[in-house]
Amino acid sequence: MSKPLPCINNPQTAAKISSKDPHALHSYNNQFQQPLLLLLLLQLIWLLQLDSPLWQIASWLFVLGRYWHTFEHLHGRNLLRRTIAFSLSSMLLFTMWLVFLLCQLLG
Repeated sequence: MSKPLPCINNPQTAAKISSKDPHALHSYNNQFQQPLLLLLLLQLIWLLQLDSPLWQIASWLFVLGRYWHTFEHLHGRNLLRRTIAFSLSSMLLFTMWLVFLLCQLLG
């Protein structure tokens, strides 16, 4: 049995996931890294009342990119497509943060 990754707080959940497929454990752990940055950004947008359809569309595109990355990680096993999915969702999140920060600094 593989050693659970430190981000998973519940040992039973980690053991259940890792006993079935070690790739699932890494995918499960990976799903909690970038989405936290998205949630923080969305909270700031909501608190500052900057909500617009553009932010909602970008957020849903990020979520779709993460689903695509998860699918490729667990089922597709195609490294190129998984890298593209990860890169697109990461660049989208980075761009969202950059636009947010520039809007706050410039106006």
